[in-house]
Amino acid sequence: MKNPELSNCDTIALAAQRPNEMVRVGRSWNPGPHGAVSHDGGVHWTPFATEPVHGDQGGDAAISADGSLLLWAVRGSPLQLSKDSGTSWQSLSLQAGGRGGLQVLADPTSAKSFWVYDSAVYAPNGSTFSPSLATVAAS
Repeated sequence: MKNPELSNCDTIALAAQRPNEMVRVGRSWNPGPHGAVSHDGGVHWTPFATEPVHGDQGGDAAISADGSLLLWAVRGSPLQLSKDSGTSWQSLSLQAGGRGGLQVLADPTSAKSFWVYDSAVYAPNGSTFSPSLATVAAS
């Protein structure tokens, strides 16, 4: 896939209710951008105009059911939300509790809901961990 050409594609996702809307993020030997959107089922890609801090680290991404929102779990950064196909990003308060990073998935039935999984949320005493699942509702 070109524009941008990534050395490693970490995620590719499509909008459940509009499958021609797609997002992909990854890493590259070249400087940014490290993600892109497609409006024609992956035939053509438009690189993000901007990317969050540490966007070069890749991560996990999802696109809302209707294709209007992007959620990027950038490695080493708080969760990022874009309402304009990657032209700008809003930092959310969720950040991975461990080195594994967050995994994100768009709710296929709700255009403004996502599922976020953190595999390493630590107990208050710090001695054990258990998986945690949260939902994010974008307004």
